[in-house]
Amino acid sequence: MADAHHHRASSGLKQKNKSHKSSSKRATKRAAGAGRVERLGPGKKAGNAAGAKEKRLQRAKQLRQSKRDELAADRRGLHRGGDAPLNVAVVPLGAACDGAAVAASLPGGAARVGHGDVAGALDAAARADVVVFVMCPTALDDDGAAEAMDDDDGRSRATTAGVAQLEACSPEARDAVAALKAAGLPAVLGVLAPPDGDAPWSGKAQRKRESLARRFFGAEFGDAVPWVDAGAGGVAAAVAALPPKTPQWRARRARLEVAAMRPEPGGLVLEGWVRDAPLSPSRLLHVRGSGAARIAEIAVFRTSDTSGRPDAVLAGDCAEPLETANADDFLNNGEQTWPSADETARAPEPAPETDADYFKAWDVPDDGDGDGDGDGAGDDAMAVDDAKAAAFDEELEFPDEVDVAEDANARDRFARYRALPSFAASDWDVYDSLPRSYAKVHALARYDAARRRAFDAADAPGGAAVGAYVRVVLEVAPGAPPPDAESPAASQLLAHENRLTVAHFLVKRVSLGAGAASADDVDEEPLASKELLTVTCGHRSWPCRPVFSTHALKGAKAKYERFLRRGDHFVCSVFGPLTFGPAPVFLRRATGEVVAAGAALDCDPNRVTLKRAVLTGLPARTHKRKAVVKQMFYNPRDVLYFKPAALTTKHGLTCHITEPIGTHGHFKVALSKPMKQNDTILLTLYKRVYPKLPGGDDDDAPLAIS
Repeated sequence: MADAHHHRASSGLKQKNKSHKSSSKRATKRAAGAGRVERLGPGKKAGNAAGAKEKRLQRAKQLRQSKRDELAADRRGLHRGGDAPLNVAVVPLGAACDGAAVAASLPGGAARVGHGDVAGALDAAARADVVVFVMCPTALDDDGAAEAMDDDDGRSRATTAGVAQLEACSPEARDAVAALKAAGLPAVLGVLAPPDGDAPWSGKAQRKRESLARRFFGAEFGDAVPWVDAGAGGVAAAVAALPPKTPQWRARRARLEVAAMRPEPGGLVLEGWVRDAPLSPSRLLHVRGSGAARIAEIAVFRTSDTSGRPDAVLAGDCAEPLETANADDFLNNGEQTWPSADETARAPEPAPETDADYFKAWDVPDDGDGDGDGDGAGDDAMAVDDAKAAAFDEELEFPDEVDVAEDANARDRFARYRALPSFAASDWDVYDSLPRSYAKVHALARYDAARRRAFDAADAPGGAAVGAYVRVVLEVAPGAPPPDAESPAASQLLAHENRLTVAHFLVKRVSLGAGAASADDVDEEPLASKELLTVTCGHRSWPCRPVFSTHALKGAKAKYERFLRRGDHFVCSVFGPLTFGPAPVFLRRATGEVVAAGAALDCDPNRVTLKRAVLTGLPARTHKRKAVVKQMFYNPRDVLYFKPAALTTKHGLTCHITEPIGTHGHFKVALSKPMKQNDTILLTLYKRVYPKLPGGDDDDAPLAIS
């Protein structure tokens, strides 16, 4: 077509696409000199300096290397420093285990714990750096064709065809292992050794025993715990290669491994190695048998050779008092109006059958209400095992139910009790009618804050380092008993831990050291509240009469338990020195049996523990929402005394007393709903209970803390 239109190349209408970027916007600005400018002068920030990133990386690398070097030094044993010995405890897991041979193979020897010795196991848990468990699988019978039986966890025994039934841990040794685990284990090593006098194993028998040892140690102490074969040697090398491990409750309390002790006028001199934590001159030192003492001077030596000059001398600057209990101030700074002896003699006698019985009820001891919570002192019925077992069975079947004798007055027996509309919501004055023993205790305004400050002070640098050999000059309290010369020991106290208070422990019922094959085989004696026991909390022990209660929320009221039952955890309240947790707790009878184990909870004298007493009655007649109740009281004066209290029934109804009927204690009640004839009417009363001192509330002797 001659008329067709077309563009020429030089017309300037050629399409042009956007070109690709040759460089980024940030790179262009950096090339032009734009962007951030480094500060100069005193306002310069360290993070903006040239090479700051490289310095941070180098610092992190140095910290990692320092941690590696520290761990390597710990594995080589350099953390102990000087010539401090390594405390090793050898615990046999069977009666035929040769613990002496294993202890002799260690350089410097080791402390042997007797087979099934729970007390020795607890002492090892408080002092040992390494615990060596020696397992000697022994045959339970001679029948080589025993039926195959393998426990899933490998705890007790293994049986295979052609190999006799093997026992990894005896029942007595299992109690010692449980006590060690409850107290907190340091570094652990397992040793597989042949029974005493037997030839080394070989072949299939050796492989079966190694399999049993691998499963047992893994199930009891974890797969990370090493174990060795004593027949192959290397026990000493395995102990030396163990990384150090200090239980948490020992990590903040320095312990002095006493090597020498001598008394001085007004004081005591101890020499030994510092263990677990640095020894501070600013805190009290508890000496076993003597009590708390104030540090006057600490001379630090590199080794146990004290002939030369000490490397350092630290002067003591502790200002805490050595007295444990508060001074008794029954007159309340002279403002209390107690009657004098002359006023009491001139007081008129109360009229008979008026208020005399009521006031007489307030003069009886704390357990004089006769409802079965006696402390055991002077109460022959509760001291008999059969009577205590019968009371325990009755408490399980009818918890907290109390019967009123026909010849007794309920208004006198339950004069200290009161009825509460609601156990949880009703108020209770924590300072109302406190016993005389509470005048001796200390109370912290804020337990958690005081515990935090005490831990911060314990973690502060300073003092004699761990592993150093020290000579400590102590100032003891006037009249303090002499220290224990047979097994001397000393441990440092945190702030406030020398004060007498009401300590609360969270414990569980156990039976260690009773010699039974299992907990089900224990024909155990019931453990009643206010029974005389010995409590071991951390490094200290003292006699006590505990009160058991439910584990309630902080600040809430707790329900008193007459007996410590198996299964659940309960709170044990005792008079004793203040102890900041974590710390293991054990309750022991005079026979040495450990009857409860747990941990320290807190210290609070204002914790309210309420004892419940339930009075029951039966409906004699019912009509719609009215009923006549019998067998709760046996005289009309008791009915009028408890008339303001609200009643309930076992089927959930509520009612109140309207009027008494006759002279035998029957009364009418008005119900919230019609009641069935098979229902039971309940009157629930409460009173506050307190722990008791070992010698009673009027015992002025100081608490014997060892």
